[in-house]
Amino acid sequence: MNSEDSQKAKNILLSSEKNIELDILMELTRDAIRKVRKIEFDGYGIHPRRYALLLILQDMDDIPTPAQLARRLVRERHSVSELLSKMEKDKLVKKVNDVVHKNRVRVLLTKKGSRLTDLASKRESIHAVFSILNKPKLQHLYTLLERIRDSILVDYGLNRSVPHVRSEDLDYLAYLLLVETTDEIIKLRQKQLAGYGIHYRRAALLMLLHNIHESPTAVEIAHHLCRERNSVSELLNKMERDGLIRKVHDSKKQNIIRFELTENGQKAYIQSKERRGIKQIISRISKKEQLELEGYLLALYHKALEEIGGT
Repeated sequence: MNSEDSQKAKNILLSSEKNIELDILMELTRDAIRKVRKIEFDGYGIHPRRYALLLILQDMDDIPTPAQLARRLVRERHSVSELLSKMEKDKLVKKVNDVVHKNRVRVLLTKKGSRLTDLASKRESIHAVFSILNKPKLQHLYTLLERIRDSILVDYGLNRSVPHVRSEDLDYLAYLLLVETTDEIIKLRQKQLAGYGIHYRRAALLMLLHNIHESPTAVEIAHHLCRERNSVSELLNKMERDGLIRKVHDSKKQNIIRFELTENGQKAYIQSKERRGIKQIISRISKKEQLELEGYLLALYHKALEEIGGT
């Protein structure tokens, strides 16, 4: 996407912000920052999941077993074992036998893995996005997200789904908290939307198409949702088959295809807004605080889009 297309896609969201749902805005902001982060990781030649594992290895005092790493990452043991095998082939980690229990395997960080972790830990992309907020606003954002996250955990009797990371980097901690809080909200949203047969990924697209004054193209939708164009095209095709959206030709350029909601799509959008549990959680912060949180998220979202457009 060129800079002109990027600006146009940004303006599309600006025109719809007055109707945006706060929980969906959190999801969009998380995904936008995540994409900026992925671009940075691509420059280092490392996948975000590998970095997460390397960071935990660097952070742990003892030499862990694969099972301990799986618990820290809150992931299935077999998927962590598969990831470790690939990383060992790339000489990022090394498996060694336990000194006492010879049948037990432990995982070491190699020099190559350590260098790569240090490089990626500069978190230049995170700092670039969060630089839009001054320290008092950043601290306030963190406090608001923490209150929402804790309300979810207490009300639904859940345990934290992400590992604790030792860091004094407030930008990074705020990003991690945004990811964690958004992930928990998405779980709740999907449970509620399941009753209407609506997937949470469709809910964001339904909201976008409902609020936008000018029907967007697939490229504009992908940019707005900060997702790969092929995955968005697949989603659009499925929603079109289900009668939720339809294709329309651009009024000026007939070769340009745009998308809009059908009558069934409008009904699905209204159903997707019935998220009493989430609204109850969000209501734990005052109306004034909700507006402040919305302002912080929008600032971060647009800053992330700016970073994406500038790469």
